[in-house]
Amino acid sequence: MGHLARLDARLVPVGDRATALVYRARAHRGDDPPFEAWMTSVYDESGPEPRLTLYQQTPIPG
Repeated sequence: MGHLARLDARLVPVGDRATALVYRARAHRGDDPPFEAWMTSVYDESGPEPRLTLYQQTPIPG
């Protein structure tokens, strides 16, 4: 089983109908080396439920 930690999370408005969740995450599984990255998820909020429209991650060299 693995472990995921979200760090430094913040919400950033993107226009009138979208929001970006920007965060740093650290994950590891078993004996694998840890993985750390900056991640961004952009949600369209123009409908009845938020909808993920963009996901991006940039690995942080360890």
